[in-house]
Amino acid sequence: MTVSRELSETELAVLRRTADGDTYSEIGHHINLTTKSVANVATRVMRKLGAVSMPHAVYLATRTGLLDAPLDNPLTARQLEALLWTALGYTAQHAADHMGVSLDTVRWLLRTTHHRLGARTATHAVALAMAAGLITPAHITTRRQEHAA
Repeated sequence: MTVSRELSETELAVLRRTADGDTYSEIGHHINLTTKSVANVATRVMRKLGAVSMPHAVYLATRTGLLDAPLDNPLTARQLEALLWTALGYTAQHAADHMGVSLDTVRWLLRTTHHRLGARTATHAVALAMAAGLITPAHITTRRQEHAA
């Protein structure tokens, strides 16, 4: 896989701010572009990096050193909990019931988790979290035991 490192300063700014979780509107405000212009820049970034989405672009850019690696644990405790339920094979509704939050909240937590990890799918998010040591087999065993009790 070849990743183009020839991104303009504006493209790098959009990529970095996307990686930090900013919306296109927020990015546009900070770098003085319209939301539509930011979306166009993001499309160029994805094309140049060979990515299918912006989270995928962030993942590729981080993996190739174009962006700095994220913090050791880029997830909040709630995001990690929702992802752990996913890793155990449970539905978002099941996670919501056990976390005491709404289904929409769990869906939002998982979306932001995917974004922060640069994951394309739930499976990809779990794999990335496990590779980073954010979820370990011990977490899964403990959660299964708690759930069985």
